[in-house]
Amino acid sequence: MNEKMARRRGFTLFEVLTVVALVAVVFTLAGAPLFHVLRNLGDLEEEYGQKRALRMAAAAIAGDLREMLPATGDVLFRIASRERLGGVPDDAVLFRSAAPLLYGSPIGTIVYRVVRADIGSTALPGLYRWILPYVSANEVDPANLDPGRAQLVLPGVDSFRVAAYDRGKWVDSYAGRYPFALRVTIGRQEKSVTYEDWLPQL
Repeated sequence: MNEKMARRRGFTLFEVLTVVALVAVVFTLAGAPLFHVLRNLGDLEEEYGQKRALRMAAAAIAGDLREMLPATGDVLFRIASRERLGGVPDDAVLFRSAAPLLYGSPIGTIVYRVVRADIGSTALPGLYRWILPYVSANEVDPANLDPGRAQLVLPGVDSFRVAAYDRGKWVDSYAGRYPFALRVTIGRQEKSVTYEDWLPQL
């Protein structure tokens, strides 16, 4: 009897392989849903990060606009509305602001627009911000501004639509005094955010 028990102390190779195979099957069955959940969480986190970055860029535009100057009679705010091929919004917004004073620059017109990846251009594609001292919004051609003299606000932006609330409705094309409200829609990599801000009136 003791001799038989001594022989049965260890496991056979077949038994070990069977246990390893069963453990592998259990881990595979348990791991597939876990992997799926982790992948979905990663996608959700990436989407949230994208939308948060877009929302912050739109809020920065509204923040600059809130540093508005007293009305002087010329064009204080202007939307240059246009579209690229395929109907992709490609606007520019220009406005007089005291915000540059916070960065040690003189008061001037601030311009936001998207810079594209063009042949011969070294600028990174994205949403840019220019500060143009001593000029009004109607004196600037936003299409001909040098990205080398601008600050990159958010890389990768590929669509930019701005609307102003004027006389009880939202308009895409506007030039004049500061509007009652601003609506900015920014898109990047098929994600977009719309941000609205009601502005103080001077």
